[in-house]
Order: sequence, then structure tokens, then C-alpha cells
Amino acid sequence: MFRDVFDVEILPTVIRTDNKSSYQAINSTTSVEEKRLRVDIAAVRECIRNQEVCIEWVSKENQLADVLTKQGADSTKLAQVLRQCHT
Repeated sequence: MFRDVFDVEILPTVIRTDNKSSYQAINSTTSVEEKRLRVDIAAVRECIRNQEVCIEWVSKENQLADVLTKQGADSTKLAQVLRQCHT
């Protein structure tokens, strides 16, 4: 919608996940058992086809977002990356 309104090129959003089963389900042609999850995965696949998002798997050791979602997660790596981007 943003692209249509402002007539600008939007780069795909890169989504990095450490959830291997979700990553595999999104990149597989096999459907998952849970009906509600099928709808969500179909929506993500459509975004990938439309080049709106790109999904990448990362190991849990390299998942920077854990500090934003998990209590007690180490913030050192995220802070280090943010410092590097700022300079």
C-alpha cells in the first residue's frame, strides 16, 4: 500500500528466526497440521512471493531479538551491533 500511495520502491523486510520448524514449514510445500497455522504460513509465503519479505534462519546464539522477547536474555550482542551501526 505504501508503495502504491507514494510511488517509491520498498526493499523487502528481512525476518530472521531461530525457530527451525517455522522456517522449514514456510519453505516447504507440505502443509502443517494446525489449521490456523496454515493460514499464517500461507500469508508469509505470499509475502515472500511478492518479494515483500525474506526469511532467514539463524542459530539461537546469533538471535539478537531474544533480548526483546525473553526475560533474562543477554543484551550484549544486540548492544554491540547497535553501537557498530551507529558509528
